[in-house]
Amino acid sequence: MAECNTRQRLSEIGHDAVQYFMEKLLFNIYDRFDEQDLTDVTFKLSNPNAMVKAHRLILSAASPYFRDLFRDEKGICPVIEINNIDSDIFEQLIIFCYTGKTFITNDNVERVLKAALILQLEDTVADCGDFIIENISNYSIKRVYALEREIQCATLNQKLFEYETQNFMSVAESEEFLDFDANKLQKILECNSLNAPTERDVFEAVKRWYDYDALGRKQHLQDLISCLRLTQLDTTFLLTEIQTLPGCESIVVNALSWTNCPALRSNLTLKYTEKRGSQTTSNELLFALNIKERENKNIFQYDNDEGVWYKWFDVKITISDFGVIFMDTNFIFIGGSRCGKAINDVSRWNFKTKTFEQLPSMNQPRHSHSVLLLNETIYAIGGKDEHGV
Repeated sequence: MAECNTRQRLSEIGHDAVQYFMEKLLFNIYDRFDEQDLTDVTFKLSNPNAMVKAHRLILSAASPYFRDLFRDEKGICPVIEINNIDSDIFEQLIIFCYTGKTFITNDNVERVLKAALILQLEDTVADCGDFIIENISNYSIKRVYALEREIQCATLNQKLFEYETQNFMSVAESEEFLDFDANKLQKILECNSLNAPTERDVFEAVKRWYDYDALGRKQHLQDLISCLRLTQLDTTFLLTEIQTLPGCESIVVNALSWTNCPALRSNLTLKYTEKRGSQTTSNELLFALNIKERENKNIFQYDNDEGVWYKWFDVKITISDFGVIFMDTNFIFIGGSRCGKAINDVSRWNFKTKTFEQLPSMNQPRHSHSVLLLNETIYAIGGKDEHGV
């Protein structure tokens, strides 16, 4: 054998030459498998009965499971029995060792994933996790959580966590969300990329989880509330919705002090003081409402990245000359005229549900007036009443 220092290293060979040779080599290797030529190991499977032949070197290169198996006394045998994997799934995973591809369907993904965990085929495990998440509407989130609990797969856990944070609102509305353990929920709440329209929405989800078993979950509530971005919530909401919860009084005091007394911040203990990376507060959104159309009011949103306006939605409304403000995730329509007559109606159009909700009316009918929001109070200025005054 030549001395090691005379052998050309792979890193010294041109990339293109190596890639071309590797591709040709892999095709030739698969041809040997496809023709069952020069195989040196046979696997005997019983469900159903099958004999699968392969090449030890290829399998040991593809999986630590096979590498350790062939180094063991059991692996010396020309025929090795496999009793914990179905023969059709095993054969698919052997093909993966040659091609890097696995045929995954809704019907077989659980069996493929479980077998890939046994055979330590990390790429197949990742492919199964991706397939489950991408097809979660067909696979059902309930089934995913059941599988997660059964196999305790770190890769699936991570992919499911990414799904939960990116689809938090739909996950929070599911029945399975109510059965989350406190540690799991806390990890989700701590995530800066948690995708929710506002921090109020995150709080409402936590409140729903807590109310499902208030007595049993009381001990976890303070830790969970501490994970909220409390500085993004207004004073009234903090005082009326959060301070009244068990153990949350001091947290709210710290949040209010942080917002209202910046000089005290160095002495305050607050887990999170910045908004989540995925959230945009209402005053950072830029919308335009076309009020000239008779019934369809076009809502346009400005894309900061692209520097362009695009039509976001059409709101059907039969009034004109109204005042409108943007508050939280709602348009508030105030007064206006209907059929030439001033009205005092006030209604809220919700961005998430795209539905109207009637609010308390103004004291007087007004149209062609101005409105503004100042310190959480709405003011209507000028305009005319039903007599044109």
